[in-house]
Amino acid sequence: MLRVTPHQAPGARAFAPVFAGLMLLWPLLAILGAQGYAPLLTLVGLFSLIWLRWPGRPPLVTLLILALVAWVSATTAWSPAAEGGFVEGSLVKGTFSVEVSAFRLVGVTALAILSISAALRIAPGQTRWAAWVLIAVFSTHLLITLAMPMLYPILLELAYDDPFEASTAGLQNMLRSINALALVLPILTTLLWTAGLIGRIAAIAITLASAVVIGWLGSAAGLMCVLLAPVAIGIVALLPQSGFKVLFSAMGIAILAAPGLGLMAGLFARLGITAPTSFQARLWAWELVTGKLMERPVLGHGIEAASTWRETYADHPEWLAEIVSRGEEEYAWSIYPVVPTHPHNMALQIWVETGLIGALLAAAVVFATGWSLPQPRALSPQFRLGIAGLAGATLSLFSFSYSVWNEAFWASIVLAVIALIVISRGMRA
Repeated sequence: MLRVTPHQAPGARAFAPVFAGLMLLWPLLAILGAQGYAPLLTLVGLFSLIWLRWPGRPPLVTLLILALVAWVSATTAWSPAAEGGFVEGSLVKGTFSVEVSAFRLVGVTALAILSISAALRIAPGQTRWAAWVLIAVFSTHLLITLAMPMLYPILLELAYDDPFEASTAGLQNMLRSINALALVLPILTTLLWTAGLIGRIAAIAITLASAVVIGWLGSAAGLMCVLLAPVAIGIVALLPQSGFKVLFSAMGIAILAAPGLGLMAGLFARLGITAPTSFQARLWAWELVTGKLMERPVLGHGIEAASTWRETYADHPEWLAEIVSRGEEEYAWSIYPVVPTHPHNMALQIWVETGLIGALLAAAVVFATGWSLPQPRALSPQFRLGIAGLAGATLSLFSFSYSVWNEAFWASIVLAVIALIVISRGMRA
């Protein structure tokens, strides 16, 4: 980010209330499937242009992020996914879209740098009411999710006329909404945890209730977020000097070790471990992707190349036979792609699509983030624990959910980071 201090721009106090006002859309966008977070970040980023200053010498993290984005963009040159053209649709008909992910990735990166830099200009103690607005926004999202078992059938009936669309697109939107909540849930629980004994009891109760509801609704990635966030918080709480270094270094190592995921399917088979069908399918996808990685280990296949791989389970009879032996329907699985659009592991996707170069740059960004942050004890409890919880939740979605080039996902991360900054600054006198 840009090197700024809160006192360099006293007018930055206007950023927090405007940001809080825009974030009133967060729960609504979540219910609609969370894809609107990228446009929401665009609005925040455009408003942040008011505080654009010449950055001087940018920090190492910023340089590494820019190098990573540049390399990812360069892989478009040999990506089979870019052969269809850069844009599709019509502005007049409202179907216009940018089909090359590199363009969207560059935009989100620029917006993130602008927005976070503006947020960092807020002095402690300013705009306390904006912090409370954000807390209310995330609390509303939490209440909606906790009520989702009752609301979900009603919402589907209101939103969809086609039962098939309701069971596919509707389910997908609900899972994305849950994932968005899982990102900001650590912000709420850490605020409660630092508020005394009653607050800690409430934080535990909310975490358990969220885990039960999210598990019941079937979001494995969201459930992992709820479980991993407290682990990350515990690391930072137990290591007040080196917690961030340990946490982010572990995440960087996980990126570098991602090709090992392809060995898990064979290892499970040798050990006689029977995984649930959905997870077993993911293991096979990782095995196939690792094989593709070996074809182009240094440069990768190019951004979004995985979306062009059409191999189905019919192309792997031994896998299809095992699935059928579990009582699954043969025809449905025979036409199902082994890699459904992307590997559902961002680190492995980085490896296979941008190669060793992209993986090293991505790991370097994570390492540099952890080593450039202040010691946890130098930050307010809400801020240091919130950073840790958000990192843990992000790691879960990074490992099991979206495509790594999903701009809505990264926009939600950036918005959560900005909200954490505003809340922590607003709560400090």
